[in-house]
Amino acid sequence: MAMSGRGFLLVGSIYTDYRWTVRQKSPRHRCLCNRMLAPNGLMAKYAAVLAVALLPQLVHSLKTRSTKGISYGWQLVYLFGLVLNFIYFLMIKATAAWATLTIEVFFCTWLLVLKIKIDGLECSSRSEANAKDISGDKDDAAACKSGHTDLESLDLELKSGLDNALNRAICVVDGNVDLTRNVDDLICKDAIRFRHDSTIGPYTLVNGAYRGFHIMIDAVFTIELPPEFGNDLLTQMCALAKIHGVRVVHDHAEIFDGTTPGFVAVALLDESHMSAHCYSGQGKLTFDVFTTCGANPDCTRKVARDVLFYLRRNLGGDAKYQIHHLVPLRPVHKGIGY
Repeated sequence: MAMSGRGFLLVGSIYTDYRWTVRQKSPRHRCLCNRMLAPNGLMAKYAAVLAVALLPQLVHSLKTRSTKGISYGWQLVYLFGLVLNFIYFLMIKATAAWATLTIEVFFCTWLLVLKIKIDGLECSSRSEANAKDISGDKDDAAACKSGHTDLESLDLELKSGLDNALNRAICVVDGNVDLTRNVDDLICKDAIRFRHDSTIGPYTLVNGAYRGFHIMIDAVFTIELPPEFGNDLLTQMCALAKIHGVRVVHDHAEIFDGTTPGFVAVALLDESHMSAHCYSGQGKLTFDVFTTCGANPDCTRKVARDVLFYLRRNLGGDAKYQIHHLVPLRPVHKGIGY
């Protein structure tokens, strides 16, 4: 929702209050002002319009769990203007006006608290810059590709689908540590995302690179998977790692031959690993990956994102996914994260 409309209302309301205060000093306009402050007067209607001005934004923010585009400065100025209006209405005893304005003050305060809960108190400009740097999903192959030209034709449908065919799925993002984003019907390409400014500390720096992030994806499904799906998934995991410039040291897949069908697929990365563990007979699969010290952590995130998209293509339309994101809770000795 655009801020210009409510900003215009705020400026207009402050100017109106100023003009009204000046005019009330004149006996000529006092009678007119008193008539306008009647219970059914224009002032009550004006306050009622302001009272619902923030309702669409509040509904949108609660639905999407996002306060993007609402700055702390705008909210504080708007809330300050509302408080001035409220005090003014009390002074002139405009009961209907200040009672209605109380609703808008409540909505505005709720929005401010919601933004603090979702975004924290970090500098908004720095957050937007980091989010812009990290959320470059459209240039995923170009930014992190390690120069393997033989992989350019690998799974073109998957790569093109990331930008053009990503449908909505049933995804839930757990609020671990800094993350408080719990969203139903979340677009999966936006589900795995983190900001360096809120999750990176001095204790997570090793040799000038970031590490210590753990991304987990849990999936439940109802379709019957073929026995070779474990090998196919491992091949896809390694291929995506190469595309995004994450070095694979070794990989191995173990297909269960017991009474419970399933598999384990593991790839040892540069100072890290990623793995998939599946009980296909029970319709359960989990994937996890640690960010690596030898590669950009955002490249590792993109591997997890693309694996999620691959699972969505192969686990059926009724599958459900839950994404977890863990970061260190506290500093560890000698400046090294876990």
